[in-house]
Amino acid sequence: MAPKDKQIRTKKTFEGSARFPYSLEIENEVIASLINNNESIVKNLDGLTEDHFFHPLNQKLFIAIQKLSLNGNVDLLNVNDYMNIHYPEEKGVIEYLGNLIKSSTSLYGTSLQEYKDILYRDMVLRRINDCGKSIVEASEKMDRYEDCLSFAQGSVLKLSQELNSGNSMIPLGKASGKFLEKIEELSKNRNAFKGLQTHFPLLDHVTDGLKKGNLIILAARPSVGKSAFAVNIVANIIEKREKKVIAIFSMEMPAEQIVQRLIAMMTSLDMGSVFSGNINQSGLDEVFKIHATFGETKVFISDQSLQTPNNIWSSCKILALQEEKIDLVIVDYLQLLNYNDPTSSKKTMELSETSEVTKNSRMLKMIAMNLSCPVVALSQLSRSIEGREKGKDQSGKTIIPKLSDLRQSGAIEQDADVVMFLAREKEDTEDKGSGYIVLAIEKNRNGALRKIMYKWDGDHVKFTEDPNKKPPMDS
Repeated sequence: MAPKDKQIRTKKTFEGSARFPYSLEIENEVIASLINNNESIVKNLDGLTEDHFFHPLNQKLFIAIQKLSLNGNVDLLNVNDYMNIHYPEEKGVIEYLGNLIKSSTSLYGTSLQEYKDILYRDMVLRRINDCGKSIVEASEKMDRYEDCLSFAQGSVLKLSQELNSGNSMIPLGKASGKFLEKIEELSKNRNAFKGLQTHFPLLDHVTDGLKKGNLIILAARPSVGKSAFAVNIVANIIEKREKKVIAIFSMEMPAEQIVQRLIAMMTSLDMGSVFSGNINQSGLDEVFKIHATFGETKVFISDQSLQTPNNIWSSCKILALQEEKIDLVIVDYLQLLNYNDPTSSKKTMELSETSEVTKNSRMLKMIAMNLSCPVVALSQLSRSIEGREKGKDQSGKTIIPKLSDLRQSGAIEQDADVVMFLAREKEDTEDKGSGYIVLAIEKNRNGALRKIMYKWDGDHVKFTEDPNKKPPMDS
């Protein structure tokens, strides 16, 4: 009998549990097949867990089969003995197993896989039902709809992550095959596996672009230009007329100010004119022209001051479905993210700042991997750099931040694939309107470390690479 004919959803209730989808007939077929085909037990067990079975006795039988398979001794008598020892409360197991095997169709190969797929489908539906029930229960305890929405987003994200984890073991031969395919493709097209281009040539050369699944940290002291640098990357992409889908989550800067910076970067108008609105007709023509360009882009901005990783995940997931992809996520900035479970007690919610950043950093890395896009997260530096700045105040040296200067550095350094610091050149620290800023790449998981010099134009909040300017020595 074909599996599609057996998609029976018996809706029984065990000990007052909710009425969830499952097929007792298919569960029985799979249990019988595992016992009948001991020689293929390891292969047949692959991808299955006890959660795939809803009937309590079938769950226990699966555990017994799984344990016995470690010694390769799976048959009716051994399973019965295991059950008698570990689950003595279950009576009549030998008769139950006998009936299963007697009525079994002795599945082999692809038919068993199809049945396993059905078990997985019903297990997922049960998990979704559980998730929905917990959301309803939480909503009855909450006063604010924002808290309920955040809890719902977090619950769905957690479920998605758990379901996608699965068996992550990949045979070496398969991994090698994928690598050879990549090498072959690269031999035909050198740009085939490059990351998203920032259109800062030296930066793209060192990093090979912003890679899919990577978490890139951009850190600096206040007012050095980390937000401006991130927006500059967006401006570069827009100027190249690339239809990249970009999501910007700005918790300090409103969307209007991001627009003002983009206009100053991409026109002849300076920030003072853009901010004050003191623009002549020629300038207005430029503004209208760039406005038309913005209308053709796929850049989206969220300027809500309160953001959680779950909010970001949910917004990006919706955007990816809407646009069929997402190319870049920018978060400004990491320490402002709020990792809260609204259902927790007040005491539980009072996490230390380090714990908050640890969870936020890990979540941003997971978002990058799940959405298969780079995530650029801006970050503060700790106060440790202030001591070095004061100690070398008269030395004339540029103080280049170190990885240990990252605020809550342990978690961020661990999760990040690339860590970059911005530092104003020492002689330019008093003149923030112009001068040079060094970009120091202090971690690059798959590439070199390097310092790159940028000419800073404060009037247009714009960075321009200067390959001829020599970077400062390490401080």
